[in-house]
Amino acid sequence: RGATILHYRWSDGVDALSLFQAPSRVKFKAAPGGAPRPEKVGTTDALLTLNADGRSLEWSADGRFVLVGRLALEDLRRVAASVPPGAK
Repeated sequence: RGATILHYRWSDGVDALSLFQAPSRVKFKAAPGGAPRPEKVGTTDALLTLNADGRSLEWSADGRFVLVGRLALEDLRRVAASVPPGAK
């Protein structure tokens, strides 16, 4: 729909961690799972969803970001906090 979505993927050959980045106006369709619950990425509001792929953490900071993987929540938070606002 006219928006560029970037997908960064890291893998150790067994598990993968994906980071999606899109303009703020883009809404991601959530993977089937439980209801999202409020979390924080630093001081930024985020939503955590548990699903078949592990966990997804979504937040906005000069764009919309979604981190998906099987990492523990604290590890997802650390990765998310390392993404600079307005990352390109």
